[in-house]
Amino acid sequence: MLFRSLSNGRNEFCVAFTIGTLNQCSGPTVSIEARDWLHTPTISDITTSPVVIHGGDRFTINARIVDDVGVRSALLHVEVTGGGPGCTNPTLISGDTRNGIWSADCALPPDAVGQAVIHLSAMNETSTSSGAYIGGVEYRFEVLPAG
Repeated sequence: MLFRSLSNGRNEFCVAFTIGTLNQCSGPTVSIEARDWLHTPTISDITTSPVVIHGGDRFTINARIVDDVGVRSALLHVEVTGGGPGCTNPTLISGDTRNGIWSADCALPPDAVGQAVIHLSAMNETSTSSGAYIGGVEYRFEVLPAG
């Protein structure tokens, strides 16, 4: 990965390849302001409801997200053997954007079973870049066979 500071105060990241001693960017670049990394949201208190989840179940994921400048949005991805669940985008259900509980509803396919992994991240109010979701965490739980 190649990193460069640009004259407009932004930083640029890209996949780099080397020709001799010269690094060249190949493909798209991501431009991120340095301030995007100064205020990192903190994600904690992740829970599922119900606590015991079977293939075919509907469940809710809740998490506390704290950020001193405020959370703009949260991003959720769940992986499980037998097919990942369909989940709604996390929304703020209590508190405020500086310290609140965010929630998403999910539905598992009937053949989902085994360890599931929730990937949860947040974008704060200072983020000006698309894809600048930071402060990510993983939460693991077991999906029992449908029955």
